[in-house]
Amino acid sequence: MTGILRITALVFFIFSSALFAQVRDPDVPISPEVDRKLSSGHVFYSAEVSFKGGSVTGEIDFPVAGFKAGVSGTFYYWKDISSISITSWVRRARGERYLFYPESYQIAFKAGSKINIDGNIKELNRFRLVQKRRRRTMYTYYYDDYVKGAWALTGVQDFYSPALIPAEGCVVSIKFR
Repeated sequence: MTGILRITALVFFIFSSALFAQVRDPDVPISPEVDRKLSSGHVFYSAEVSFKGGSVTGEIDFPVAGFKAGVSGTFYYWKDISSISITSWVRRARGERYLFYPESYQIAFKAGSKINIDGNIKELNRFRLVQKRRRRTMYTYYYDDYVKGAWALTGVQDFYSPALIPAEGCVVSIKFR
């Protein structure tokens, strides 16, 4: 009987110490503060972005230092540009809906000259704007449906007319600061 008591006491002692042991908080790995601008390869530019219905300011997060212009293929650097305005959008069928992409732009350079560019600049279709550590995705394209003789979001009645005014929330210009 004493042997059974000793074994029971030993088993109780082992399990009770496991039950009442202090659980330690996990160690959080210490990571050095890394400047996103330097480590990510992205280029940030301070800008005011105007869209139909308002405007916001912040830093635009571009993955590259520039872009190839529409049809011409000429390379331009963001750092040389003072503003970009979208002047028209082109309609593309997407299933039963239509997608409107920017098709022509007016670009003003810091040196004072201006040019008009035809053809889509894919780097501007969707980009991120950082505002006080909050990231916001901005779009220069929009979807629309032709319903009962008019475009649902823009109200334009002519199905074939070029889109000169976008839907609410669509980016229309960027002014670099």
